Amino acid sequence: MAFRLKASDGSLEASVKRIAAEQLDKALASIESQGPDRAIHAVRERCKKMRALLRLVRTAFPNYAEENAFLRDTARLVSRKRDAYVIRETFAALTGEPAQIVAEPAQDISALLGECRLRLLAVKARTPSWSVDERGWDALSGGFTKTTRDARRAAKTARQHPDARSHHELRKQVKYHGFHCQILRPIKPRKLKRRVREAARLADALGRHHDLVLLTSHLTGAPTDFISVRRSHEILMKASNSSAALERVARRRARKLLAQRPRRLSKSLGKQWKTWAAEEKFEL
Repeated sequence: MAFRLKASDGSLEASVKRIAAEQLDKALASIESQGPDRAIHAVRERCKKMRALLRLVRTAFPNYAEENAFLRDTARLVSRKRDAYVIRETFAALTGEPAQIVAEPAQDISALLGECRLRLLAVKARTPSWSVDERGWDALSGGFTKTTRDARRAAKTARQHPDARSHHELRKQVKYHGFHCQILRPIKPRKLKRRVREAARLADALGRHHDLVLLTSHLTGAPTDFISVRRSHEILMKASNSSAALERVARRRARKLLAQRPRRLSKSLGKQWKTWAAEEKFEL
């Protein structure tokens, strides 16, 4: 099951439905067979991929706004549980000490995952009726160009105003761009494989930066009976230094990934799309 177009799908609409069904099945399987932490991660990641898929065809997908919001709210159901896990893991990675610093949100994780399951099943029931109202690159170019442009703007904002919010926004947009390149990879395999890899490396640096932001926010905003003020200060300084290093890495990687203008990149891929679709007898 690949998160990408397949010539055997025959049409873009069929590809969208297949990819969506595969992502939903993986999320549902995780809820049913994995432990809470892994299930939460899987639900959030699959919802992100689904939203990226819909963003790619947003100009040709009539139900975009409703389905995108529904998937966003589904992932948010378990976001606080995920944040608590991330803070514990980041503390342990940064200090080498077991983390005893986060009280779990007072929510029943089984109930939350059960609600996620019902919502994902509802999306799965709707996917057969989804339609993509344009064909070929016309259905893809608007979403691809917008996401690439949003990523470039986010990178500029992060350079000019390097705070937690700007770097988190850049991470979101870079992940969407990377997912788009992953979906489209068959039309230009070597070039898009390289972009997928570069986007993943950038998103990884920004993800670790966000983890440190969560830890810092927790240490500065929560009671610290379990840790001395001096030790808390030492950890905060270490987190700050690590964050600054990650910001430098992210600036360099963003500059490389997002150097090409969005319209020019989209136009180039549009030409490759026509060649690929004709060769593979995929609906133009």
